[in-house]
Amino acid sequence: MNISINNLINPKKIYALNFGANRLERINTNTPAIDTFTKTSILLKEDENEKAVKVKPYETEAKFNAENFFKRLKYENAQAKYIKIYTDSQKPAESKILDNKEAQQYAQQLDNLTLKQQKEVIKIFCEETGFPNLKKVRNNMENEILSAIHELALKENFEIKFAGYDANCSLGRNIALPGSDIDALFMIIDYTDKPEWFAGAMRWKLKNLINQRLVKTPAGHLPEVLSENFINDGLNLASFAFKSCNFSQEELEKFRENLSDSSNDFVKSAEFNIRLAQTLPDDIQTRDKFYKTAMLVELIREGVILENNFSDEFINKIKNSKLYKYSNIIKMQGFSDKPKQKYLNRLKLVHDFNKLSPQEQFSVIKSLIYSSLNIYSENYENLFSNISEGQDEMGNILEMYDLLMHSKSEI
Repeated sequence: MNISINNLINPKKIYALNFGANRLERINTNTPAIDTFTKTSILLKEDENEKAVKVKPYETEAKFNAENFFKRLKYENAQAKYIKIYTDSQKPAESKILDNKEAQQYAQQLDNLTLKQQKEVIKIFCEETGFPNLKKVRNNMENEILSAIHELALKENFEIKFAGYDANCSLGRNIALPGSDIDALFMIIDYTDKPEWFAGAMRWKLKNLINQRLVKTPAGHLPEVLSENFINDGLNLASFAFKSCNFSQEELEKFRENLSDSSNDFVKSAEFNIRLAQTLPDDIQTRDKFYKTAMLVELIREGVILENNFSDEFINKIKNSKLYKYSNIIKMQGFSDKPKQKYLNRLKLVHDFNKLSPQEQFSVIKSLIYSSLNIYSENYENLFSNISEGQDEMGNILEMYDLLMHSKSEI
């Protein structure tokens, strides 16, 4: 078999030797071969007898190109994907984790760059993300989400009715770092002649279209993609449940007060939702529809709205609902004046970023890139994180969720 440079550029002809696994692995990428070398890989080509022949290992000094580096990472998704296979009883029969290590290995070229190359990385990273200008970072993150949503709508032939997210996450507060999580990202769509599982499939496709180095959903969570009919059914469920509850005026006043509760007691603040849920059938589909509809209503009431194409009639139905008046699962109002300490800790570093030496700037940027690819970085933990606060912030949120989804008892 004759070998040419075109064979090497063709991604179907590119292979790498993974030393840890001691086996050949295929690299699925449209990047030319010169951009696929990593320190832990060597390029292989095929001779006329189709045997693997070693080629000189990657050399960072000679081959690293910052522009190509970022172009490739844009399309790498190193987030763990949790796939659950359900039985008829709706209990997971098997769980698998598919984790793309390729991007993580590729990114670790950053550990061995010259000062000149580090400066190139700083320049391109700041141009692409807007960092350290956090308003530009937010604009770029939101534009990335909207771009992915519209690209997906065009490819899959559906109409975008709504897109929004939690106003209290770092992005909504204008203090997000590149690669930060976006909390409670919801997209509501309308479509015809699609299978029942269509909206669920769009969750994976949307996540994979978003440049994870700019913005990502929290680990283990996908964006919510739901149909307008799903939300309409959820509103009807909530209306039925409210009539069944016969709340007193005193109880309704308490539910209104709970909206401004700033504690980590999610069971208390979501009492209205829990009481309604307890009147509904105890099956996962019904409870899930009620739960997600309530979150969507809260986003319309207090969240960041990226796009809203609901009809006036449908918006009026939402705003006239009891969910709009009392629902409090996300706690956006209660937490609005209670920013996380880790958000505040990062502001000084961002403010002083341009005063740092190039080596110090590169260290910050490398930590951000590693974090976006789920590569542990002690430097990132020291600079930006506050783990104990994050654990405390969870409060009894899991207890709230369990009561919403399963419990029939009174509080």
